[in-house]
Amino acid sequence: MRRSPPWRPSGVSDQGSSEAVAAYWKPFHVGYLTWVFAEFGRPPGSLPATHSELRTPEAQAVCGNARDVAAEVRRRLALMGGADRLLIQFDHGGLPYDEVSAAMQRFAEQVRPDLDVGVAATT
Repeated sequence: MRRSPPWRPSGVSDQGSSEAVAAYWKPFHVGYLTWVFAEFGRPPGSLPATHSELRTPEAQAVCGNARDVAAEVRRRLALMGGADRLLIQFDHGGLPYDEVSAAMQRFAEQVRPDLDVGVAATT
């Protein structure tokens, strides 16, 4: 039985390299997760590297340009043997609405079609 992945593709940008996207997006991501962890009683400053670092194979979130996001999601889905659903969270830590909306649109138009092909090839 397939399951939902324990990570979320969150930021898809057309503004430069995936490294630049991660550098811009990281403060929003870390700020959001710091708040979430505090709500559950976790001490400040104790985010695990899987949650505070981006653009690593173990990172909890995926962000970057559309090509790199699609490649990373395909890689992770293949490692899991596929998934029957993919839940995506785009709004992290106060990102402006226009940026969240644009990332959602880019994911739908540029990433998802690529994933459809990759998923079909593995099922």
